[in-house]
Amino acid sequence: MTDRFDKAFDFAQDTTKQIVTLASGIIAITLTFLNGRLTNYPSDTRTWLEVGWALYLVSVLFGIVTLMALSGNLERPGTDKTTNKANEPSIYRCNIRGPSILQVLLFLAATVARWYSASRQAERLFATRAASSRMDSLAGAQALVGANAVREESQAPASQSV
Repeated sequence: MTDRFDKAFDFAQDTTKQIVTLASGIIAITLTFLNGRLTNYPSDTRTWLEVGWALYLVSVLFGIVTLMALSGNLERPGTDKTTNKANEPSIYRCNIRGPSILQVLLFLAATVARWYSASRQAERLFATRAASSRMDSLAGAQALVGANAVREESQAPASQSV
């Protein structure tokens, strides 16, 4: 086997490992920061979070399958059925390419699901804060109107007696 094949397998292995590490890390970080607060989230946000976690987990599983296929292809690349000669190891075999493509697609789908759940939660958070801010402004306006009314009442009798 040439250096070119070695490099190709090394790069394929490294890419697969990086995606597995990212997916595992994202699952761990989001679970750590939620820390039991998942029940406080609306059901659709929870659903998208859980879908994202499931997709990340399946992506990790396909990454493991890809790594196993890379190893197997190096050990036994198979034989060409027409010439009965041994094949060269290749990262483009279906048993490597299929799981690898699925790993990447599932990782991207999980990232979209996670992004969507985060945007829904942020949207709700900003809407709640905006409503709270409006309520505070309304309360402040009512307090101001009430203070002006008290001041006018206290000044009114003084001006009538003069």
